[in-house]
Amino acid sequence: MPLSMIKTRLAKLRARDRRFRIFGSSHHKYKSIPDSTDDLERMERLFALVLPSDYQRFLFEMGHGTGPYYGVLSLFGTESEIRECFDPYFQEEAEALANLSLSSPFPVFPIANGEKIERNQNIITNSESLRFVAEFPCNGSIPICHHGSHKYTVIITTGRFKGSVWDMALDFSGSLWWSAKRPPGIVRHGYKGVELPNLSPIPTFFEWYIGWLDQCDADLADSTTS
Repeated sequence: MPLSMIKTRLAKLRARDRRFRIFGSSHHKYKSIPDSTDDLERMERLFALVLPSDYQRFLFEMGHGTGPYYGVLSLFGTESEIRECFDPYFQEEAEALANLSLSSPFPVFPIANGEKIERNQNIITNSESLRFVAEFPCNGSIPICHHGSHKYTVIITTGRFKGSVWDMALDFSGSLWWSAKRPPGIVRHGYKGVELPNLSPIPTFFEWYIGWLDQCDADLADSTTS
């Protein structure tokens, strides 16, 4: 989907949701600010990585802010989230950042039958998503969106899964990761949201973002949310 179509849909969503009923919208208020090439060059130089092209394009043309959960993080916000994960009482930040290689391969890969995700000997699967346990921050990935309650959406920056998005629940003893689900629209006690098809098993950034737009439109059109 061209970004011009996403911009059109966002404008319509903003007009329909003046009361900020969509989860997180009262935080980002449907405002977006494009990231600069200086921001990108600093991020790529700091972590020795090249961001996925679709994600780069989105940040330059649309910008951080409006998006799923509490909005798409700025590049500076992404860097801050990574830095905050290091406990200064146990490890110097500079040493921790030096040991983290976001340009190294994402340590997860599919096994032969294509139905499971393997990391070392830890394999967790179910019928809806692919799951595994890994540390965070994790090589080959950066956070792009905060859900609240120590949960993030992460984009993969290297290897076979580059450009795909995953959800992650932070736990310093071994965070749980799973292929990104469709982000919520309206979140309200007793309301489950309009049921839409699942995203693909390993969704791209644009599939994830458009999946959120679809959910928002469906929930706002649902008469039970009036």
